[in-house]
Amino acid sequence: MPKVLYSGKLSPFIKLTANMAFIYAWFTGYARDAGAMTANVKRGYEGEYTEDIHRYDECGYGHYRECAELLLEDMDLRDKEVLDVGCGTGIMSFCAMEKGAAKVVCGEISELMLNKCRKNAADNGYDPD
Repeated sequence: MPKVLYSGKLSPFIKLTANMAFIYAWFTGYARDAGAMTANVKRGYEGEYTEDIHRYDECGYGHYRECAELLLEDMDLRDKEVLDVGCGTGIMSFCAMEKGAAKVVCGEISELMLNKCRKNAADNGYDPD
């Protein structure tokens, strides 16, 4: 049997909750259906399960901006082309542009998030295409 339980650093309650969900998914067969899991994740990113995804920047912009700045802190991106896979709403992409990247190409599983990234690019004076 493949590893099903999460053993990383989480609070005991969150770890218990996550592992209960994993066990349920395993026993119902859902965890063995990668296509269904991928489709479910995509629906979640499109906002089917929560309205929070529609307020992504409003809820977490400061946190993700700080993470992006720390990740890019020691990188020389001047005149480089950057690929941002899983770009979300473009927070890391915009940090890369501010550090002098010549071009940033964004990829995202969620069309909703990619559209938010395009809008944010236009709102920040970047060419969204």
